[in-house]
Amino acid sequence: MPERHSELNVENKYHKSADLWYSVNMKKKTLTKEQLLAKLRAAVNEAGSQAKLAKVLGVNPQYLNDVLMERRDISKTFAEKIGYMRLEVYVPDDNGETQ
Repeated sequence: MPERHSELNVENKYHKSADLWYSVNMKKKTLTKEQLLAKLRAAVNEAGSQAKLAKVLGVNPQYLNDVLMERRDISKTFAEKIGYMRLEVYVPDDNGETQ
């Protein structure tokens, strides 16, 4: 039976149809970086360690630690591994004026 991490909906690499955090076929839900990191931290707790989750996700454990400690940004490749697409968004500044 494949190992499953419900917070991220991640199944280990031995399962053919791992549905990572979200599927492109599902209704898209945008998250802030902080919300995505919170989901990732919850998945670490569920997995039991960063090393175990890194193995499931197929990433270097040090990279996962750097992301969680916010020393590195979530890369496009890592975002895609977990079923997300990184978007850059621009919003007006606090006084409502565009620059």
